[in-house]
Amino acid sequence: MWIKKHNLATPAAEESCHNPSVFPYVQGMYRQPWEIAEMYSDIEQELRELEQSLEQRLSDVKAGLVQQHSADSKEQAIERENDEVLQKIEESIMAELSQVKQALRRLSSGEYGICEECGDEIAVERLKAMPFATLCVACAEARE
Repeated sequence: MWIKKHNLATPAAEESCHNPSVFPYVQGMYRQPWEIAEMYSDIEQELRELEQSLEQRLSDVKAGLVQQHSADSKEQAIERENDEVLQKIEESIMAELSQVKQALRRLSSGEYGICEECGDEIAVERLKAMPFATLCVACAEARE
């Protein structure tokens, strides 16, 4: 199950479906187990799409880096500058791809959505804006 911190099982028949203590508490609201699973499923799909997109961009950048350089020295200087830019782009893509892969690992291990520093839940709005976030807003602000 994705969220080990939450009990995603359905309440026992004798427990009222309207009793908020039966359902997990997520970002100021009690959520039904299927709502949580659906939220995280959507985020997982977004992360997988982002992962594919980043891997394609990385492949394109690497292809640009292995192109032959011109024999003309002026063009070689421009091509080398372009290579430096491509290398910086490659580093940036690799860093973001690493964050996405870490988020996917956290999803599968049940740690996704839990702040690595304080253990509180990361706001759903933050996860939607930055699905690979590992810190809640308070801890992220404290680090800055």
